[in-house]
Amino acid sequence: MLDQNQLDDWYGVLPSEFKRRVGAELFKRYSKLSDLLKAVYPDHPWDMERFGETQYGYWTNVNNVLKELTKAEKKLGIIDVSIDRNCGG
Repeated sequence: MLDQNQLDDWYGVLPSEFKRRVGAELFKRYSKLSDLLKAVYPDHPWDMERFGETQYGYWTNVNNVLKELTKAEKKLGIIDVSIDRNCGG
């Protein structure tokens, strides 16, 4: 079976891998792995973003876009994000 020692380890499991190794029967009732895990472990504070899921309209909110850009900057090691508005274009 899959080696999940902590509940947060599930964030790293691809749904296709789960289906292949465990079986697709559970996906007849739950369309997404995150829905299945929320049903089995309802008290765990699941972070849907870590499953790669966002709610409809998520990207139209400028605060969400800035939050995601900040995460990307940290992950990529970007330090200075100043914009030179005098550059051509």
